[in-house]
Amino acid sequence: MVEPVTDAELRAKIRDLMTSGILPRDLPPFKRADLGEGKPRSQMLIGEQPENHCTVCGELGPQVAYIYGGELFIVRLHTDCEELWQQERIR
Repeated sequence: MVEPVTDAELRAKIRDLMTSGILPRDLPPFKRADLGEGKPRSQMLIGEQPENHCTVCGELGPQVAYIYGGELFIVRLHTDCEELWQQERIR
């Protein structure tokens, strides 16, 4: 049986992911001016994505996706992992 990951372990991983650039520390602005060729350059999608893995914990079924640069950079997160990421971003 796999031991559950603690918040402290997730926070440490989030800090490592931010340091490496996989998770951004600052979110790019989401604005109408991003629209070009019919597609926004930055989007936030909400809804379960059962076939995808969370960027932080690696488990299936994230519920939030941040898409930047017209799908060049995608961060998928469970709501709990996203909340910890938001907290770590402002530290």
